[in-house]
Amino acid sequence: MVPHRLASMLRGASERGASEEPPAEASASPQIKQRWKSALAFAKTQTRDESGPAVFSHQGPDGAWEPYDAARCLEIATAMEAQGPDGAVQLEGIPFEVRWGSKATSSRVATPPDEGMIQVNIRNDNTRIVRREQTVEVFSHQGPDGSWENYDAARCEEISKAMKDQGPDGAIQLEGIPFEVRWGARATSSRVATPPAEGMIQVNLKNDNTRIVRKEASGVLAVKPQPASVGEYEALEEVPGKVDLSFKELGDAKTRKLASWIKRTKPIGLEGLFLAGNQIGEPGAISLRMALGTASNLRVLDLAMNQLGDAGASEIAQLLETLSTEHTLELRLGTNDISSIGVKSICDACANGALHALFLDNNCVDDDAAIHVAALLKTDTKIKHLRLDTNGVGDSGVQAIAKALVANSESVLEHLELDANPFGRGGTRHLSVALQKCPHLTKIDADRRFARDDSGVSQPKSRRKLMRPLSIDAGRERRREIWDRARSAQEHQGLILSGEGFVVQTWRIIVAELYACSAALEAIGMGFGWRPPASITATLFAVFVFDIVLSFNTSFVCRVGINQCIASMASGALRHTTLRVDGVEVDI
Repeated sequence: MVPHRLASMLRGASERGASEEPPAEASASPQIKQRWKSALAFAKTQTRDESGPAVFSHQGPDGAWEPYDAARCLEIATAMEAQGPDGAVQLEGIPFEVRWGSKATSSRVATPPDEGMIQVNIRNDNTRIVRREQTVEVFSHQGPDGSWENYDAARCEEISKAMKDQGPDGAIQLEGIPFEVRWGARATSSRVATPPAEGMIQVNLKNDNTRIVRKEASGVLAVKPQPASVGEYEALEEVPGKVDLSFKELGDAKTRKLASWIKRTKPIGLEGLFLAGNQIGEPGAISLRMALGTASNLRVLDLAMNQLGDAGASEIAQLLETLSTEHTLELRLGTNDISSIGVKSICDACANGALHALFLDNNCVDDDAAIHVAALLKTDTKIKHLRLDTNGVGDSGVQAIAKALVANSESVLEHLELDANPFGRGGTRHLSVALQKCPHLTKIDADRRFARDDSGVSQPKSRRKLMRPLSIDAGRERRREIWDRARSAQEHQGLILSGEGFVVQTWRIIVAELYACSAALEAIGMGFGWRPPASITATLFAVFVFDIVLSFNTSFVCRVGINQCIASMASGALRHTTLRVDGVEVDI
């Protein structure tokens, strides 16, 4: 078996200008020596813009995933590239065969697993699942003592994606923490006037402290796939920074099991807990309250689309009162049947400035609940994003919220969402005033009624009528029908008989284009619940009627022209003529 130290020896070998000869510890046998050379040759083909060599791992009997060393990964990757989506390779020097695609079966595994790969012991047919790990480029930042520290795999992936999306010059605020990474021409701050040689910096947005960041020339970090069940999380020795089990149908029983594991392993490093869409009720909320009390780094708690109700919301409120987090929290409680009682509990618990974002969308929030929210906003200095859309907030509730924002000169609220609420012009006027007088408030979503222009002045817009949403399938079917109609209209050819026929043909082309424009408007509008105004529809209908009249007259001219031609031929005055009717030439 190849020593695992080979993997570390390969890291960055090509960038350091390593010799073709392996170090002494890799020269134990000619086989290892040859594998060192081939692995080094492969590493030299990797550029800074590529994701690096493929990384594979196999699952042991205890469920833990163990990576293959670099040489084995190279061996598997080379075979997969040579054989395509279905194949197998026996690993050199050991009785194990790796199979993938349709060949990923054995006497122990009848069908290919979800990972698409297996390892088979060809002596006894024992089988292990194999998977290809995700990989990301490596970035590191320089500490005050001059040493370089790698970002974790998730941060590296976040930075890498942003750089690919934004190009050579850009910046990204790292999720959940007040640090921004800047690169290219934007790699400057009050502490660093010009971009450093490395081309990247990290800036603390609170005090502008700056660190140099660099993209490592060596290797990649393997990103372990996110666990997909409570059992997989329980196999971990410590709670990761992000626990995501959204839409896994956990229910209260599995939620209690997850909470027990979190409490047992001490969630000090937990930054985000995502449990949306799991039918969690009050019992599950109680378990989470008891488990998360020591989650001092928690930044996001997502419990949207569950069944908390007012009782569950009260449990979460108790958690907010006892949570000794060092950061403000983003709390997502949308679609939980929370009414005025639950909203009051949450708002009372947030009086200590525990939240920077509160989502109460699609609940039972009425004017009474909105008054509790207004009481919170009147003194709050932390919340930047508030969602109350798809609720029952009327004019009095909106008025209370708007007045609270205007009265609180220290409010930092930036984004207020109030779409799909039954308030009218009175509420609209108060929101307009709030948008003008609150310096931090830059966006109000209220059925697209407000926007702030470059001068910072509130610009009220006409209220968009809420349309009954069409299903996706019905929309697609309607679009196909519309475009088929437009295509047939464009393919319609007129009758060319003479100079008058040319005018007719031109008119028909115009009509066809009008049909196409109408279809385009309708097709685009289908996705947004919008239809063309009645004036456009009436105009196109009038054009359509005129086109029918013109078609009748043209057909009459055509018949008269044909009769005249036949009469002329009968008298011998015209021996041959050609008519072009609907694009078809007819010899007479």
